[in-house]
Formats: sequence, structure tokens, C-alpha cells
Amino acid sequence: MASKLAGERTAKVAAATRAYVTLLAGDDGESFKAVVRLAESLRMVGAEYPLAVAVLPRVPESHRDMLASQGCIVREVEPVYPRGNQCAMASRYVVNCSKLRVWEFVEYERMVYLDAGIHVLENIDELFELEKGHFYAAELDPPYFNSGMFVHEPNVVTATALLDALRVTPPASFLEQDLLSMFFKDQYKPIPLDHNLVQAMLLGHTEDLQLQKSVSLWGEKLPQFGCWLTAKAAVFAPQNLLAMATIAASSAAVGVIHNAANPAICFGFYTVFIAAIATITIKLRGM
Repeated sequence: MASKLAGERTAKVAAATRAYVTLLAGDDGESFKAVVRLAESLRMVGAEYPLAVAVLPRVPESHRDMLASQGCIVREVEPVYPRGNQCAMASRYVVNCSKLRVWEFVEYERMVYLDAGIHVLENIDELFELEKGHFYAAELDPPYFNSGMFVHEPNVVTATALLDALRVTPPASFLEQDLLSMFFKDQYKPIPLDHNLVQAMLLGHTEDLQLQKSVSLWGEKLPQFGCWLTAKAAVFAPQNLLAMATIAASSAAVGVIHNAANPAICFGFYTVFIAAIATITIKLRGM
């Protein structure tokens, strides 16, 4: 059974040896709402395992209480400061590097890390059944992978080694992603891009969209692509989130209905999706 550690606030959920995990770093409302949406999306797809939320010290008590009431397991962690953190991008580096703390959640045998901006559209519990002893993430340009979603096995030795490696790693645009790619180069195994697809892939590889389970949408303009609704999870930018989701649904429906063999089925799916967006909108306005 999972032990209750200091600084951890546990909602009324059954102890588990597996969990989804995300990071909440600040006191801004947008980041908090993103985590709430992630938790809600996991519930909507019937995820078997709870969502653990690693929170930095500046996260308000009210936000922690709200997450616990939503069934999340809230645990405070100390921020991780990278080498040379006096640079202009220091605050972003602290947020990104603090996700390394999820390796310290040793009461869990396996976890699936999800960036807070992810919205899960379909059950992804199968990720917990992957062969043990490896680090799994969606591939970018080999040997690099996308660190916005990964499957890991918490371990004190690994956690310490990662923090030690960070201390000698110079700042880079994607610091924690570069670090993880180097650190796990021998243990890494790719999972299909359909679990965590970046928006740019939609523009350059539209032929692969039939199998998408996860889509990263960055920026305010969305392309019209017909198979977006087959995604299992989507990463939305914090700006204009609801507008982006509605535009995405509309663009997707237009493309799907235009290209699909059975437009009636696609139109029905589109209608359900719009209803879900409307429900989320009402809930967020009430927060």
C-alpha cells in the first residue's frame, strides 16, 4: 500500500501502486484550471488509476483543496533549480526541471506523467501494462523524445542520478527534454506518436492522422485536419483554450465529414464532441 508522506494531501481514493502524475508550479488560475481539466478528462474516459499532482510551495491552499476534492492526490515537492538559473529563462527552467521530482514518488511502482495542458479523450490505461524496465515516451527526432508525456518507474537512485546530471547540464531551449533523452538513451523505448503528437506533425504528416491518440496544439491558429477526433489525448495552449477546442472540433468535423466513407457517423460524433465542449465551458465559468 502507498505510504502517506509528509507534505502530501490525499483525497478519498483507494491506495494504488500505479498513478497518473502531473505538475502544478504556480498560483495562476490558468495552470490550476489546466490540471482540473486533466483530472476531469481522466475521469470521463474511465481511467482506473488516480491522478497525483506534484505542487510547488507557492501553489495556494485553496487550489490544493480543490484538487483534493476532485479526487487528486496532492503532494508538495521542492522546486528544482538548474545550473546557471540566473538566465532570462530561469523561471521556465524551474517549472520544467521540477518535473524530475516525479521520480521521487517511490510509493508507486509505475506512473504515467502528463503535462497539465493535456486533455485525455480516450482511455490510455494500457500504458501501465508496457514491459517493465524501460522508459517510454513518444518519439520526436531520434534519439530525442517528447517529455510532455512519459511512462516511468519511480526510484530513489534514479531520482538522485537525474538531479546530479542536471547540475552539470548547461541550459538549453528544452533542458529537461534534452536531459531525459540523454539519461535514458539505453532504456528508452518509443511509443506511437498517436499518444503525444505535436501540432507541427499535423501539418507535415497528415497521412498519419488516422491513428492519433494524442495531439499537442500550440498557438492560436489551428489547421483544418480531418482525423483530429480520433486522438486519445490533446494538449491545448493555455490561451483561448475553449475557443481553440471549439475551432478544433469544427475544423475536424468539416474534414472528417468531407472525407469519410460514412459522414452520418462522423457528424454524430461531432455533435457529441460539441456537447462535451459546452459542458466543460459551463463548468469552467462556474469555477
